[in-house]
Amino acid sequence: MTHLSSTLPGKVEIGATRRLDFGTEIITTDSGAEVRNNRWEEPLRTYDVSFPIADREDETYLAVVALYTEALGNLHSFDFNDWTDGSTIPVRFDGPLTSTGVTPELEHIVEMTLVEVREDGDTSP
Repeated sequence: MTHLSSTLPGKVEIGATRRLDFGTEIITTDSGAEVRNNRWEEPLRTYDVSFPIADREDETYLAVVALYTEALGNLHSFDFNDWTDGSTIPVRFDGPLTSTGVTPELEHIVEMTLVEVREDGDTSP
């Protein structure tokens, strides 16, 4: 995996929905009791990014498609500006880039999910 210097356009990053997940595993024992294992000291961040209907020639739309292509889907990471706290987070695409043709000129990218990327052993956000 390579970390790319490319980023999403700022107006795509603004308004992303952030989820925090500690990766807690809840295991029910044979007696019915629960054992809870916390996987990380800091939560892993996931972002849902919505995208408005856009002209297929729109520079923002083209920039998103270009970054997805450059990242080879979810292979490479890139920086994402988290506007909830002003931090810059290394992320990757989580799944395919799904779009719907609205008209011959308009395209709608269905909500994209980005997942925080950490180095092995790194538990900090």
